Amino acid sequence: MKDSPKPPFGVVVARILREARGLLAAHADLARRELSQNLRSAKAGLILIAAALLFALVSIHALAVVAVLALADMGLGFGTAAAIVFGVFVTLTIILGVIGMRCLSARAMMPKRTIESLKSDIALFEESHDDREVYGKA
Repeated sequence: MKDSPKPPFGVVVARILREARGLLAAHADLARRELSQNLRSAKAGLILIAAALLFALVSIHALAVVAVLALADMGLGFGTAAAIVFGVFVTLTIILGVIGMRCLSARAMMPKRTIESLKSDIALFEESHDDREVYGKA
């Protein structure tokens, strides 16, 4: 049985470069789409942070007075009632702020699918373009 002729080195290099260029273009497109999606998530995070700030400003002013008066009407002193209401509003503000900050973290913005796909393609590329197999070098 006769071995098939080995392609010239220049042809192999040209094919490798063409495939690499195509892979890089595909990964760049995937990264762009993934970052666009992550920016939409960041927008949602910023909206949640704005909601937290708005909630903190408006709610504390309007609802705190009503809540303190209601607790004082139930027999608590005004100081105790004010402390309870303050604690509730601070807790709600912290929860909304933490949720919003998580949406903006560097880890959430990382293009994970693109990185995993690129690692997989590099491994596949290295397997399929081993010079030692093509040219019999050991």
